[in-house]
Amino acid sequence: MSAAAGGVVVEGARLEDLPAIEPAWRELAGRVEPNPFGDFDFVVPALRWLAPRRRPFALLVWSDAAKTTLLGALVLSASPPPFGLAKIWRHELAALPAVLVASDRAAAIIAGLLGWLRAHTLASGLAITEVEQSGSLFRALKDYATQSGAALVLERAYQRAALEIASGADFEASLDPKRRKKWGRQRRALARAGPLAFAAGADAASIEAFLALETAGWKGARGTALAATAKTASFAREMLLRFAPRGCLRIDRLNLAGAPIAAGVILVAGQRGFYWKTAYDERQAAFSPGVQLALDQSRALQAEGALELVDSCAGPDHPMIGRLWSGRLEFVDCVIAIPRRPRAAFRAAVAARRLYRGARERAKSLLRRSE
Repeated sequence: MSAAAGGVVVEGARLEDLPAIEPAWRELAGRVEPNPFGDFDFVVPALRWLAPRRRPFALLVWSDAAKTTLLGALVLSASPPPFGLAKIWRHELAALPAVLVASDRAAAIIAGLLGWLRAHTLASGLAITEVEQSGSLFRALKDYATQSGAALVLERAYQRAALEIASGADFEASLDPKRRKKWGRQRRALARAGPLAFAAGADAASIEAFLALETAGWKGARGTALAATAKTASFAREMLLRFAPRGCLRIDRLNLAGAPIAAGVILVAGQRGFYWKTAYDERQAAFSPGVQLALDQSRALQAEGALELVDSCAGPDHPMIGRLWSGRLEFVDCVIAIPRRPRAAFRAAVAARRLYRGARERAKSLLRRSE
């Protein structure tokens, strides 16, 4: 499946096709807006282990028919219903959608993708969630909409916490003094039970230690820990072991008397870190081990200075990380119309999406109240 549009060539690819273009995908990831969830080493295990029965597939955007340069790579959800919305895939274990777009050709890439969708689907628009408002993808969508006259709908704008490192700001200076004193008392109480030590690792033993700690907590009890199912466990192990030898994985631990009481997984893309997962020993919950780890991590990351910023990957107003990290990243969900499709169909699809999202949020709220 291939088509030329917007001066680029777009083709579809299945999971089994991806190894052949691995070098081009890796080269692309090194020169675009940082996104580990669009990285080859995240996408391939995700498609292998996490994809639904109607498996998503990749769309590749090339500079020309000779496939000289890969300009864009994304994963498209299974075919949309007639006149519905096509969607860039984002599994619940990913904090960003699976999309990489070269900023120097971004508008042409958007045109090419929408042209491919017009030729191969009946979709009226394309939905992309969690688009960073200061990033090149958002600028490309706005530029394309302005130039082409395509409708661009912005939904669910929100912020999430970030640790700013490149600015040189000291995160501790913004901490609430009362909470800081409380966390200090808790740490001293922990230390009375045994020596506390902060450690970082990225090997198989560190991965297994994290999975075991997460499984022992509330996520394990609810069946949502990574190791709770064979598929998510296989995905996590394969993905993390792919990131590790590239220097793109960091698993920090807070040990008490030699045993981990908190651990956090950071994925690295370019000059950014992404705080993917965290777990702690609930037997030590009274001493806030997760907060103690985050404090140690933050100090270490700022002291090292290897990264410019760390995205918390947390929801808006997160009760823990939002109090520690004062930086904020702004995101928005975007829905852009496909050219030469009925505007009425696009408006109806957007309205249906809003109704579905509203119903889902109400159901989640009721579930939280019942717990």
